[in-house]
Amino acid sequence: MPIYEFECQDHGRFDELRGFADSSHPAACPACGTMCERAVSLPRAPIMDRAIVQAHDRNEKSRHEPGVHKGSLKEHALFKGKARRGHVCSSSCNHGKAAQERKSQSLTTYNGPRPWVIEHTQGTTVG
Repeated sequence: MPIYEFECQDHGRFDELRGFADSSHPAACPACGTMCERAVSLPRAPIMDRAIVQAHDRNEKSRHEPGVHKGSLKEHALFKGKARRGHVCSSSCNHGKAAQERKSQSLTTYNGPRPWVIEHTQGTTVG
């Protein structure tokens, strides 16, 4: 339902939520009860930049129903067509070539004469 603005001669403007059918009917002032006519006013449209309004809407939506992305970072809608814009890779990142290299350099158990030794899969044993 839309919000309409009314004006009381004694107490000034006030807002009231009502249906379209009742939009032309007068409303009672919340302070004195006098019946007041609708005031001529601009529609309540967002004055902010469109990108900011969209960001606020997205934030409000994710507050109540957060979305979970399953898949690679390149498939995510935020990064489609953008070459990692907004993201700086570091040693703690878990995507891309660095993650594949880390998997290949994982630690394995040593089956030699010294059972306490742990070695890298790409390394050689000292012995």
